[in-house]
Amino acid sequence: MKLIIKILLMVLPLISISAVIDNNPEDFTNKKKLVSPIETVDSVWVDSLMQLMTIEQKVSQLFMVPVYSGKGEKYEKEIKKEIKKIQPGGIILMKGEPYAHIKLTNKLQSLSDIPLMVAVDGEWGLAMRMDSVISYPKAMALGAIQDDQLVYDLGYEIAEQCKTMGIHINFAPVIDINNRYNNPIINIRAFGDNKYNVARKGLAYAIGMQNNRVLAVGKHFPGHGSTVTDSHKTLPTINFTKEHLYKNELYPFKNLINNELGGIMVGHIAVPSLDNRPNRPASLSANIVDTILKQQLGFKGLIFTDALNMKGVTRDYKLGQIEIEALLSGNDVLLYPEDMDIAIKEIKKAIKKGIISEELINERCRKVLKAKKWFGLDNYKPKDVTNIINKINTTTSKQIKQKLIEASITLIRNNNNALPFKNLDKKRILCISMGKKSTNIFQKYLRKYTQVDTISCSNKPSSGIIAKIMDTLPFYTNVIIAQHGVSQWSSRNFKLTKDNIDLAENIARKKPTVLSFFGNAYALRYYKDLYNFESIIIGYSNDSLYKKYIAQAIFGGIGVEGVLPITINNKFHSGVGLFYDAIRIKYTEPYDFGLSDSVFYKVDSIAESAIKIKAIPGCQIIYAKDGKVIYNKNFGYHTYQKKEKVTSDDIYDIASVTKVVATTVSLMHLNEEGKIDITKKLSKYLTELKHTDKKGVYINDILSHQAGLHPWIPFYKKTLDKDGNLRKDLYLEHPTDDFSIKVAPGIFLRKDYIDTIYQTIIDTALYKEKKYKYSDLGFYWMSKLIKQSTGTNIDKYVDTLYYKPLGMNNTMYNPWRFKKLSLVPSENDIIYRKQIIKGYVNDQGAAMLGGVSGHAGVFSNTNDLVKMGQLLLNKGHYGGDIYFSSQTLDIFNKSYSIKQNNRRALGFDKPKLKSQDVGPTCKSASSKSFGHTGFTGTFLWIDPQNNSIYIFISNRTFPDVGNMKLIQKDIRTNIQQVFYDVFPNK
Repeated sequence: MKLIIKILLMVLPLISISAVIDNNPEDFTNKKKLVSPIETVDSVWVDSLMQLMTIEQKVSQLFMVPVYSGKGEKYEKEIKKEIKKIQPGGIILMKGEPYAHIKLTNKLQSLSDIPLMVAVDGEWGLAMRMDSVISYPKAMALGAIQDDQLVYDLGYEIAEQCKTMGIHINFAPVIDINNRYNNPIINIRAFGDNKYNVARKGLAYAIGMQNNRVLAVGKHFPGHGSTVTDSHKTLPTINFTKEHLYKNELYPFKNLINNELGGIMVGHIAVPSLDNRPNRPASLSANIVDTILKQQLGFKGLIFTDALNMKGVTRDYKLGQIEIEALLSGNDVLLYPEDMDIAIKEIKKAIKKGIISEELINERCRKVLKAKKWFGLDNYKPKDVTNIINKINTTTSKQIKQKLIEASITLIRNNNNALPFKNLDKKRILCISMGKKSTNIFQKYLRKYTQVDTISCSNKPSSGIIAKIMDTLPFYTNVIIAQHGVSQWSSRNFKLTKDNIDLAENIARKKPTVLSFFGNAYALRYYKDLYNFESIIIGYSNDSLYKKYIAQAIFGGIGVEGVLPITINNKFHSGVGLFYDAIRIKYTEPYDFGLSDSVFYKVDSIAESAIKIKAIPGCQIIYAKDGKVIYNKNFGYHTYQKKEKVTSDDIYDIASVTKVVATTVSLMHLNEEGKIDITKKLSKYLTELKHTDKKGVYINDILSHQAGLHPWIPFYKKTLDKDGNLRKDLYLEHPTDDFSIKVAPGIFLRKDYIDTIYQTIIDTALYKEKKYKYSDLGFYWMSKLIKQSTGTNIDKYVDTLYYKPLGMNNTMYNPWRFKKLSLVPSENDIIYRKQIIKGYVNDQGAAMLGGVSGHAGVFSNTNDLVKMGQLLLNKGHYGGDIYFSSQTLDIFNKSYSIKQNNRRALGFDKPKLKSQDVGPTCKSASSKSFGHTGFTGTFLWIDPQNNSIYIFISNRTFPDVGNMKLIQKDIRTNIQQVFYDVFPNK
């Protein structure tokens, strides 16, 4: 189905896809089956108990009472006394903390003659009632997911968490069909307004729980989705006809009953078409519970009342009378009675009077005990409280939540295929966060892909902020409006205001605008015309993961596959969804791979140790696997003075990594275009070499460092006088037309000295023997070759061709030109420039060329370089664009002279050969891998066999370039090996 939809989208990109939801909820049950809790257990334990129990004990088994933790010693003393005295069938864990809940539950179990069944209202996990535990998306978000297996996995994991807590029953899933946008009690708790989708999701959720031995309880029979009042406060009324109810509201219940659902909760809802007695809630209606639910629909599991202290039932009925009516109506378990003593006393009177038969009590008690047998309570053991939070918030639980969030993100409008954003070099983007006054994680993740400017305002924007926004708009090509602060409930228009809606729509009329909506999708009804927006993408709450992954979806870091589970209006109805695949790198966590958060602790340890021994002041490390950044951390400070911590935005001199990310990728493009031929002699293009000993040097020999060139020349030395000071005939403190090369602040070199540098290279004789010898000198010429072939300096050429389109906005030559950048110093140069070098290239030769060369000069950070790394790993495509062909990369990424003991490819370094003692990588890097190291302490490595990218950036040269500890201790490669230990090459 999803494949068909994606094909349709390619053919008809502007048409939204409707009716995506499969109308056959039975399909999922072909793979999974519910485990029936009542019919499958043997009754030996049950029979033995029944023979020993008094009628009062049997009645008590039909009640479950609420239990709170953290309410103090007085409360705990009272609840212990109540459990010991009344001996109810079970308890319902209410608000509290997991550790306290388990301790209290263990104590209450010890006071009960028959083990208590323990329940929780955990529709979106234990977090619905407990703090400190993971909170899953609410049902509306689950309704947007196409893959029911994910919902099954959620049910299974919630059951696992319940079992860890000693919980046997979860009052979930909600299988009401929500068909009123302003429903005050169901709303986001329902899977949506499509009965088939509700049935499918409810079934998957329930199967997951019961297959992991926790009872699922579908609610609120016969359907609470069309109410306009809250049954906690009054008795709601459902006015549908009987035919409508059977065809719609009862459909999900019937479907789950047919698949052995273990429990159903009956709501406090008046349904006149099913029981026309005035003020008669379904929970107290024999026609609804006994006749329809048990006889007509054939339900044999446990039937629970909704809480009996709710106004929907207490408003018109007296204590005691409520419980009697509930039992006579067909309910098995009575939840949350207002007064247990009165309830039991009145039921006993009703038994004596013959109003309730002992046979009825025996039947219901037997069902409860059989359920307890299924829970394993015949062999009850107290639960361990040790490390309980970590036992609940597991790697698996985090992974499932992330998958649910990603799969639920829904795109309902995408005019002109605006998303995911492409052509980043042609866009200037403004993000306006409404309902959030400060910078948030959504903005942070937007900026991982490109430069995005931000403005924040409340949902009641002032005239001043409105004017500021409108004045700013002309400077931008695209706007992203992030609508935060949306209430999950319909009261007060979901906390949206006319002012903020008007502002959003006014912006959308002036600029192509993406509306990123974080909250209840029904709230979109309040916009006058959603077609004002170029794109609309929905996350169903303000959860940080929605912010994180919708930001990525906008740029194609992840694909989009959700469908709208509810109807907003006649244009955007249930089942609408537009889809696309990922086109850029994704930022994620180890649990995305099923790994614990601590899996890379050795990387942290090595980095921290390197700082401790002063091998480096600080560093950035990033690791990407399978197109996902799984490790992205920063350590230490800019300098050993520890004033500025290293952040992801900091920009470092990456030294010889320039050879890959500027020179080599430029030559790849030019070679593919036919503007140069790397198999030809360099003198074909640079004619000044034709009458020198360099006339026979081939470009590919230069790129593989076997052209016979010397490693480097200290050009700067000839520009110093005998005292080691700058020669006054070559340098000035202020620029002039003739002295225009800025080497560092207050140092301007005579511009014609560039000719001297190149002439010096020409005059330096080649080695007689042609063999591998690493050299910077040939890459001086490569930047010259690029300029001659393109008419543009390498810095502007690579910026236009790669950096800006890739979103590498923090990668550049000469970053000192931009005051807002966070620059990390590379050296305290006490020999040449006699100052701290910050934002100016560390390499003296490159500095004397104005900071722009083919061998050094680029500044960057790990977040930018990982994009270039992914482009290379993808063999030329990224962000929906093709930069070069895979064949071109194959040509450059090949060791041409292994027989000459040269491991090098063209511009790329490679792992050591078998004949070599040392190499640039750890031992596990594959022979297909490639990359480069840099003098300042940088490292970029791509491994196609492992589908991975590893980048390490530091300023090991600060303050002294003679500090070799980083290299001597193999810190970069030791870190690289850790990643291979976690993800071995196959």
